[in-house]
Amino acid sequence: RQSWAEAGTAVGPYEEALTNLLTQLEGSNAGALQRIHGDLHLGQILQVPGSPGEAARWAILDFEGEPLRPIAERNFPDVPLRDVVGMLRSFDYAAGAAEREQPGVQVPESWVDDCAEAFLAGYAEITPGTIDRRSPLFVALWLDKALYEVVYELRNRPGWLAIPVNASRRLLSSTGSGTSAGAAVEGSKMTGSARTERPGAPLHVDGDILARVAAGEYHAPHSVLGAHLDDHGHVTVRTVKHLATAVEVVTAAGSVAMTHESNGVWVAVLDPLQPGHVPDYRLEVTYEGVPAVAIDDPYHYLPTVGEVDLHLIGEGRHEKLWEVLGAHVQHYKSSLSDVDGVSFAVWAPNAQAVRVKGDFNAWDGRENSMRSLGSSGVWELFIPGVLAGACYKYEIKTKAGHWVEKADPLAFGTEVPPLTASRVVESAYAFKDEEWMAARASRDPHNSAMSVYEVHLLVARRPWVSRTCQGPGGLRQMAGLHAR
Repeated sequence: RQSWAEAGTAVGPYEEALTNLLTQLEGSNAGALQRIHGDLHLGQILQVPGSPGEAARWAILDFEGEPLRPIAERNFPDVPLRDVVGMLRSFDYAAGAAEREQPGVQVPESWVDDCAEAFLAGYAEITPGTIDRRSPLFVALWLDKALYEVVYELRNRPGWLAIPVNASRRLLSSTGSGTSAGAAVEGSKMTGSARTERPGAPLHVDGDILARVAAGEYHAPHSVLGAHLDDHGHVTVRTVKHLATAVEVVTAAGSVAMTHESNGVWVAVLDPLQPGHVPDYRLEVTYEGVPAVAIDDPYHYLPTVGEVDLHLIGEGRHEKLWEVLGAHVQHYKSSLSDVDGVSFAVWAPNAQAVRVKGDFNAWDGRENSMRSLGSSGVWELFIPGVLAGACYKYEIKTKAGHWVEKADPLAFGTEVPPLTASRVVESAYAFKDEEWMAARASRDPHNSAMSVYEVHLLVARRPWVSRTCQGPGGLRQMAGLHAR
């Protein structure tokens, strides 16, 4: 049910089928619970070559559990079938990735089901009679995994959404007593672009999602805004520009006027300069009584936070958070011009939406909503044109649905109180302590002399303590070099 709350809009009107399936689960015996892998799929398994004369063996990696599940719950005992369905679902992804990433490759229609049968046969050799693919429990777990994948792709890779969505629809449209949770291939349904039945028309976006994007309340704005290639070779470009009277998309081939779609969202359809590729572009925006201005679009840039950083943040053991979170000035090259801007990233794991507001957008964050980077809890956005010295804050929509303003906890600068905004800083300081650092490296810190200074601030204020030692100022008078 928790996954369906977010995945349901993408999957479609299958609420009744889902309810029927959950009704069949009532009174079912889940069997013995145990510690499981929690995120088992093909990517977690490696073949390790054997020594000369020995056979290769298989190694299973990453027993850290399901990424979207809270860390405290990942070690809870669970049903082993959850790992089984995770592996079956990954066969779909293997087929989809093959056809998506390698043009011209066609996966045989029976390949995914053949892999599933082989895997289940091997499983049954070790634990006979433990898997009934027609049982409500197995079907429900299989669907739960598919819906989890829908949520993940909505947040991170909208281009892959067809795999879990089609699988979920197929199962829900045929759910009934005795329905088998198959693993029919989805690879033939996947392309590197979004599908549309109307060539030359903008890619369709659900009206409710479009309204949330316009209000800056959608967790995956990059899946709607920016440039998106369709399967007919056209490029749909959307942007949010409230109060604009006209917007044009400018490419190396010229300008194309955008049409106001709704609530400040503008849309245009372009012919690509290269077949199968999204062109570099800028936006020319006109407001009433103001000359047109050329700006870059934040929503055609990739995330500025890497997978390794997200993994370490999710585990709570990233040791250099200040290099990832906060506001960082970036400089890029592009075919139209050099790009200068700022990447914003903040950890807000319980937020429904996050926006950046500042003096660069008239303190209106609706046009700069951030994207959720999955279970890490990190929200990210690169905004071209923002320069060092800009002031900003985050607007966070809480779990309760309230908007609150927050300064950046990892900001490199702030306004002078009583002002409270964070400030973008690009440090130009150059350290000149190479000689001292080299000398320090040559010393043995464990056996060298050291000085320790300690002042109990409350005690130091007592009358009987020498006034020369009272408070932090006393440390300075005692020539203290370091104090904590």
